[in-house]
Amino acid sequence: GLESVTKVSITRRLLDCLLRMCALGEPTAPLRAVARAAGSMDLAMVRHFVSELVAMAAPPFGAEFLAEAANLFAHKRVEEAMRSAGPAPQREVLAVIGAAHRSGLPLPEQCVQLHDRLLEGLSAALERGSEGRGAGR
Repeated sequence: GLESVTKVSITRRLLDCLLRMCALGEPTAPLRAVARAAGSMDLAMVRHFVSELVAMAAPPFGAEFLAEAANLFAHKRVEEAMRSAGPAPQREVLAVIGAAHRSGLPLPEQCVQLHDRLLEGLSAALERGSEGRGAGR
């Protein structure tokens, strides 16, 4: 009912405020807060936050951002949420994880696994797409 719509609206506004903090150069508290809350968050809200975060992030990434993003991406709920995200946010997550790896940051194993699974999914989608285009010729 109305209560659940209000809750979703408030949650989304809060996440947007946390994203704004990240955009203003303060990623630690917002990313840690979402990482702590991700287990109880709706997958659509997790997907929204991560998709918006990686869409606004641009190199050069700060070490603090990369460390906190890697910890957030290591959360199982993030992997679940990103499975149903479009290819653009998935590629952007891959870019952030890649930047964290290149920076020498030790990545949590779950973050590495997310990277590998997203890469496999995108590769499979590309193969399916090229097979579909080839069939019509």
